[in-house]
Amino acid sequence: LTALMVLWVNMVSDSLPSFALGYDEAESDVMKQRPRDAKQSILANGMLRRVLLRGGVMGGMVFAAFVWAAMQGYSVAQSQTIAFLTLVFGQLWHVYDARSVKTLFDRNPFSNSRLTLAVGFAATSSILVTLMPFFNNVMGTAPLSMPMYVGIIIISAIPTFAISGIKKLVGMKSQTDSSQLTQLDSE
Repeated sequence: LTALMVLWVNMVSDSLPSFALGYDEAESDVMKQRPRDAKQSILANGMLRRVLLRGGVMGGMVFAAFVWAAMQGYSVAQSQTIAFLTLVFGQLWHVYDARSVKTLFDRNPFSNSRLTLAVGFAATSSILVTLMPFFNNVMGTAPLSMPMYVGIIIISAIPTFAISGIKKLVGMKSQTDSSQLTQLDSE
């Protein structure tokens, strides 16, 4: 990615949705959750593992998108654009999972209108910088075909939905296990 692509990712597709997360309503069961120990690192309780997993998957996906595009004969600018948009949309999908300690399936994705607007703006403007000649020259982006844009949007969603689905299944299994233990204890 070019330096301006990285700056764009940090300033537009990462910062705007992050600010909008500040307007999210608290989860209904937030008062039932144990408070985090103030003396513990913010990366405790599996958070470091989650950050490394998500970052590794996202980085691997962006790298794979670039290599795939280059091997398919796309120009360097087009390959960089494919990687850039894969990163942008990967983050935009991920923000919906970052709203909760549970999964993205446990919350209405449209309940925070500011987040919806921020994601919509970031997505639209990120595609526009690949279509407009001025930005092509400044950022090093290149226009892509409509099926390529659609493919990038869909493929970049797969890691978030897969990881969140796994998290949901593991959570359901642990709830079942704990309810069985509770039932055994009462017998």
